[in-house]
Amino acid sequence: MTYEVRVMSMASNSLCAVAAESEWQGRDLKDAISTSTKVPVRKMKLLFGTTLIRATDKLANIFGESMEVEVLLVRQEVDFDYWLDEISRDYRRLRKAPEEIRADQQVVLAAIEQDAEAIKFASESIKANRECALEALKKNWRLYSFLDLNLWEDRDVVMLFVPHVPSVYAKLSSEMKSDRGLVEAVLRTDGWALRSAPCNFQADRDLVLLAARSATPTQRPWNNFLSITRTFAADKEVVMACVATGGCTISQVDEALQKDPEVLKALIRGHPRELANAPGFIQEDREFVLQMLGIDGMVLEFAGKFVDDAECVAAAIQNSPRAIKFASLRLRGDKTLAEMALSSRPANRWADPGSPLLSYMSKELRGDRAVVLAAVSNTWEALEFADAQFLKDREVVLAAVSQSGMALELVANVAVEMEDESKGAKKKSRVKKARNSLLEDMEVLTTAVSRNRGALHWCPKHLQEAVEAQVKANNHEPVVDVADGDKLSR
Repeated sequence: MTYEVRVMSMASNSLCAVAAESEWQGRDLKDAISTSTKVPVRKMKLLFGTTLIRATDKLANIFGESMEVEVLLVRQEVDFDYWLDEISRDYRRLRKAPEEIRADQQVVLAAIEQDAEAIKFASESIKANRECALEALKKNWRLYSFLDLNLWEDRDVVMLFVPHVPSVYAKLSSEMKSDRGLVEAVLRTDGWALRSAPCNFQADRDLVLLAARSATPTQRPWNNFLSITRTFAADKEVVMACVATGGCTISQVDEALQKDPEVLKALIRGHPRELANAPGFIQEDREFVLQMLGIDGMVLEFAGKFVDDAECVAAAIQNSPRAIKFASLRLRGDKTLAEMALSSRPANRWADPGSPLLSYMSKELRGDRAVVLAAVSNTWEALEFADAQFLKDREVVLAAVSQSGMALELVANVAVEMEDESKGAKKKSRVKKARNSLLEDMEVLTTAVSRNRGALHWCPKHLQEAVEAQVKANNHEPVVDVADGDKLSR
């Protein structure tokens, strides 16, 4: 089969006509055209419509059954065939290509067909090219950041990536934000994007429901749909959907719904600490309160009479060990609950940091060696709240100084206080002896100093050199505990 190929210039002038066989490749056609036009093959680009004719393309696959065809010849200043072959083998060669090649739409489209990442290496003009952008985004929406910002005004382009990156919606123009189809697509991914939508969309019941049902639950009270729009505060279906996202407060709900048990329980499930503002019939529902304590143990603060309920306190402690500080005085002296708190790990990341757990326990438990040892093993700072007798307990003190050398300060200070309060040489001698049994224990001292160089200050002066020598002999590099905040030079 023979094709009659008419060759046109960019100015729409006829340059020549050649006869081409269907089994020819692109390079054969270029040779024939070069013979007639004297244009070097290596600087020749041929287009059949928008299709780039490459050197290895078979003409039958390009022209099909048409007997008479028309191609456009574009003369290049660079060796077009060389770069086209290079890029066809590896799209990354586009990075090193001349600007004329990187700005060629057909070349870049061919590279994108190989890998969408090729758009990264294209010229700025191509990054603003709608067709190239669409092809790249269809294959990899994450490449949106490499495109010209003017394309963010093109709905087809925006629809390919914004639903995947809802945070970008807030950066779009007012016109694009007002596109309902785009808004719906974004809200299906992230309901919180409703905050950036126009006011008329925030007052649209269908969109609010869509947003609320697709939003990720949150505990932050400033991130709730009822604060975005007050239009539906009395609409039970909308309110139920909104409060399930978390963070809503009872005061934001219509007064009539504030007495609805279903609404209240749904709201508190999303924001457990709103139990504090719930009516009495909710706060006195033991089963519901127990359920909330399993979600957020710190809700025990608002659990009323249930702070003296061992099962409720245990549920709170399992979620957040620090909840023990809200237990009744009786249960803060319960050894089983104390050991549960000391052995638990917080399940609730919103549990507030604070003093060591031992500080919330009864005086009796602070004098219980097993409890104190467990507390000090968790954090050396618990030693400050333990009964004074444990400041002379070698195992307890070692557990503390193994974490922070500055725990030695507590041991040294209590010995000094006891000596100052004593009367008579005989009593002072006994105190000094008790103090020396701990402060002259080389293992305790070297352990403390190996953890923190500042602990050397609390070692007896006559032992400081020996302690330093022992630390070096043990190949311990004295360190500064971050928690202590010391700025000591080594």
